[in-house]
Amino acid sequence: MELGEEAMPGTAANREAVGAVAHEALFSVGKMAELLETGTDSQRAVILFEVQQLLDHCLEDTLRVLVPVLCLNCHTWVPDLQISAAEALLDVVHKKVPSDVAKMISAAAFRVVKSANTETIYEAWGEILVAVLPNVSWTEDELARVLALVDAHASRASEVSRKLAARVLGSLSVCLTADEVEKFVLARALNLCRDQDVDVRGMVTESMAFIGAALPLEVTEKKIWNRIVTLLSDENARIHAATLRTIAHILDAHRAELDDPSIRTSALFVEQLPPVFASHNAFARKAAAEDQRLVDDDSYLLLEIFSEVFGQLVYSVYPHLRDDLSHKEAYKAFLAMATCNGPVVRRHCAFNMPGVAARLRHHYLVEVSNVVEFLARDPDPDVRYHLAAGIHETTRLLIAKSSSDSLFKSLVSLLQDENAMVRLNTLNHFSSLLSNLMLEGDRSSFKRLAPVFSNLSLLSEGNWRSQELLATQLCESAHLIPAETLRKNVLPLLYEMAEESTFLVRKAAMAAVVRSIRYIVLPEDRAEVMNLFRIEWAQGSIYWMRTAFLHGAECASEVFCRASFRLLFGGAMLRMAHDPVANVRLKLAIVLRKAAPALAAMGEYGAALQALKADN
Repeated sequence: MELGEEAMPGTAANREAVGAVAHEALFSVGKMAELLETGTDSQRAVILFEVQQLLDHCLEDTLRVLVPVLCLNCHTWVPDLQISAAEALLDVVHKKVPSDVAKMISAAAFRVVKSANTETIYEAWGEILVAVLPNVSWTEDELARVLALVDAHASRASEVSRKLAARVLGSLSVCLTADEVEKFVLARALNLCRDQDVDVRGMVTESMAFIGAALPLEVTEKKIWNRIVTLLSDENARIHAATLRTIAHILDAHRAELDDPSIRTSALFVEQLPPVFASHNAFARKAAAEDQRLVDDDSYLLLEIFSEVFGQLVYSVYPHLRDDLSHKEAYKAFLAMATCNGPVVRRHCAFNMPGVAARLRHHYLVEVSNVVEFLARDPDPDVRYHLAAGIHETTRLLIAKSSSDSLFKSLVSLLQDENAMVRLNTLNHFSSLLSNLMLEGDRSSFKRLAPVFSNLSLLSEGNWRSQELLATQLCESAHLIPAETLRKNVLPLLYEMAEESTFLVRKAAMAAVVRSIRYIVLPEDRAEVMNLFRIEWAQGSIYWMRTAFLHGAECASEVFCRASFRLLFGGAMLRMAHDPVANVRLKLAIVLRKAAPALAAMGEYGAALQALKADN
């Protein structure tokens, strides 16, 4: 690959050096590695610029040849090249790399930050350490050296160095065992929690999330919780907000343990978390009642973060609330946030709806369903987008006779939303939604979705992927849709999409057509629909329509019994052995591999087979 003139540095000497690199080295990973080691700074800059291309096209050679040279020498380079090297390695560490390569990169990062004197280098190489450390396996001696480096940074007067130490502790906790985290990491992190610099405290607070997630709950209860409470009362709102996220992350990591009987008597859940949850519920009610355009920045930040983690908190804490008043306060806090005039807060509420529904439904089923309906009509499209992403789980948790009206209205509203992305998010789980909304198999409730099926063309608007998704979802939900709706609304739309869209849409539409015909149970209705299908597609004037019919027949061989398959598809299929277009005959030959057991009993089968065998 030649390097264009526009990518070359400005001076004539640099252009000459870069030109030499472009012509001599960029075709060989080995030569590029040699120039990284012995070349000029200009040549190194060009090589580093090309690393991304190498990662995309020859990853193994880059990791085996180029990365070791980079790691061995980057600590001796000028700051600008060190930053360029960090940018190149960021693309490496975000891929799955072998443990020995990860260890090599982490060692290089420690060497660079040891002598770094600018915050940019600390930030860039700190990001590399955070990304790569979880992939490293340390021996006891290596771990001791790493911890010594962390201690050295933690004891420096420089805030950026201590912040790096705080950041690395969280990443280390991901690659160590729980015992090692408690023995080597916990005390160091707790010590940094008392740092005078707010950025250091903020960074270690974020690291405490990973440390707490790696430790057993009893250790969190005894050794971490008191420090968390102290951080919650920090005078800086950013620390308070980061601590809320830390609590939520720890609880989320231990979610699988919530059904453990021992958790029900855990002091963390019974005594320590409920008061914190209650105090923040009270704060949220008060803060959400105000105009969010006028509140102070700290209050808005805390409300925003509390709304973000509310789902994780309520899911973990709600079962341990002892009285109805506490349950009521939790609901009122959520209601206040979901109806405030802060769009970001409402987005978080919409995102958290499945987790909230899982807990609050036991006491506030109808009320939470009304909140769902309210958010489904929210003026902010991002709120509706987040709600639509989890609406299938929300309806599964909330559906009941008392709540069904609100849920049906919510679904209709989302499926008819003016925003295509909201409709697409809802459509992703359309078949699950229909299944959830059919109370005990009662199809009469389907009438409430009549507005959606009377205007299915709205859902087909957009790109071909949206149409393919719609066809797939209609195929999966055909057994839930009344036969009359299948005939009048679903099949015409599928035919239209198959005619006007791409090959993949046509395949998905044909599968949905066959499935829909399968669930038209009255023989006379099915015969009428099938006759029209054969006339328009099996005898269509365009060859790809006949090919599409055969794809539908291939799907039908898995849906219908042999007798029904012969009756509905057999004759039309076998006549295609004499089709004038070779593509159609080839598709028939392929389909016959599946359909042969059903068609072998037909008299025309032998003649069709002979015609295909003799085909030129």
